[in-house]
Amino acid sequence: MAPLYDFAKNIIVVITKITPELVEFLQDDFNFELVLRLLDNLKLQAKVRQLKAPLRYKQLIANLFTKYVLNRALDKPQFEDLALKYSNYGKPSIEGLEFNTSTSNDIIAIAVHTSPIGMDLSHAVQNVSSKDYRIQFEPMFHKFELSQLDSYFKFNHFWTLKEAFTKLIGSGLNVELADFYFTMGPDEEFIEDNYCVIKCHLGSGELIVKWYDQIATNAEKLFQKKNEFVNSLTNEFYCYSTVIERARDGRLPVICSLVTQEQIAKIKTFEVDFLAVLQRQLQS
Repeated sequence: MAPLYDFAKNIIVVITKITPELVEFLQDDFNFELVLRLLDNLKLQAKVRQLKAPLRYKQLIANLFTKYVLNRALDKPQFEDLALKYSNYGKPSIEGLEFNTSTSNDIIAIAVHTSPIGMDLSHAVQNVSSKDYRIQFEPMFHKFELSQLDSYFKFNHFWTLKEAFTKLIGSGLNVELADFYFTMGPDEEFIEDNYCVIKCHLGSGELIVKWYDQIATNAEKLFQKKNEFVNSLTNEFYCYSTVIERARDGRLPVICSLVTQEQIAKIKTFEVDFLAVLQRQLQS
């Protein structure tokens, strides 16, 4: 990756994986304490210490990874403390850029841009019934979406879009999820064989990714209601989806969905070996 992400021209998506090697590294008490100090926040450090493994390691890496990516985007030292601000509903922000984070089991991702953005990952391992998902989640989907949910893959796709949209507007679950909906284009279907991360690095960790963009958003009801979460936005949303990890060994495919107000978005995707980042930091 370049020292400074070109997030002014592109949506930047950065992913990392909590690998067995990274977990093994953090299981060493000495290494764990050294890495924990990089948080530079006593309250947060205490909170992480109280967690049990493996959640302890995931929370530690998620916080440090956010620091690392945002500081790289702002061209600052990679673990410098961030002056984050939070909305009344918990949406974080920082002067100079917009960002959004998401996790999926052992994957952590962050999207960075100059305008509002929402991102969500589906989970490779889930507690949701692959047979009764329509019954369980029917109130949260618009009737036009329910007519399209004919597979568990599509359910997960629509759910990531729902989550990404609420993250963009900063509402969390404080909005009726059926008040906005998505429809897929008639020309081509989103499937993991056609739209996915191609494990081909272009140098500096950049990945080749095929994004599906035949997705229409209807949020008219929110704007008609003058919902507080869309007051500062225009009623134009554009969606992109891909599979960042294919189904394997009984695990589901991990879908990544982005929602933005950029009509023609160029998305650049990077993968970071965070164990290597930490080792270099501790040796410096």
